[in-house]
Amino acid sequence: ISAAISLSISDTSTYGHALLKTIERKPNIIIISADGINAEQMGVYGYKRQTTPFISAKANEFAVFSHAYTNNANTTGSVTSMLTGMSPIKTGVIYPPDIMRGAESTRGLPQILGTAGYTRTNWSVSYYSNSHAQNMVNAFDSDNGSNIFSTFTNILPESYELSRWLITAIVKEFIEMIHGAFLFQEMENPFNLVSNHDSFVQDARNLAGAMRDMDNAKPFFINTHFMMTHGAFFPVMKPYFSMGKEQNAPWMPDFYDDAIRDFDTTVKIIYERLQQLGKLDNTII
Repeated sequence: ISAAISLSISDTSTYGHALLKTIERKPNIIIISADGINAEQMGVYGYKRQTTPFISAKANEFAVFSHAYTNNANTTGSVTSMLTGMSPIKTGVIYPPDIMRGAESTRGLPQILGTAGYTRTNWSVSYYSNSHAQNMVNAFDSDNGSNIFSTFTNILPESYELSRWLITAIVKEFIEMIHGAFLFQEMENPFNLVSNHDSFVQDARNLAGAMRDMDNAKPFFINTHFMMTHGAFFPVMKPYFSMGKEQNAPWMPDFYDDAIRDFDTTVKIIYERLQQLGKLDNTII
């Protein structure tokens, strides 16, 4: 199955699409990623501290790569590369406001899975990693809990590439401005999205959303990205190494290690939910 997916991304002919359609038992697929984790500080890679107790315990079920490198030093370029199978050098998407252009904006793993009948949802950080911000057309049925922009962008012709992105951005900001004016919801600030408090709120939303989406009867593709390990300060959920300590300086190792441990707990929660639903054996994580 992974070979079929890889082929269909690299070769955008109809062969890859047809191959996925012939698979009778389509596996659910969940991508769980987190910001700024150093492999050298993960227990599963031999770190002196058990920062990844769950992942380490399940290492025999996972493919653990000893030579894995990011495609880009920024979330936007790296996540876009992962979803499209294309290098940032090819897509030109490195950091906002970079966007996908031309036919490439319609080609990627989410679009291929959509043609195969998957329900596709994205729970990530707005602006830096969602389909309408990067102009990925018809990539997700729901982006961070909203399908307004997915529906809106999908009805515009493919030739509208830059116009589609601009119109969507204007509509999004207009709606947020109206919400802010009537005190329904504060307008999103890209800087605040990666700050301590807002990233904590986003992570809770993303985890809850992904958990709900797992109940879907159809095969599902869920892309998640968590910010608890972003730094330089960390909104630790459950102190372990930092118990009783105050985070009064950036990049304090005890708090960073706890943030990685929080991500490990997030993976555990998702894994065990799949187990409870009886879907673990038919899910690629």
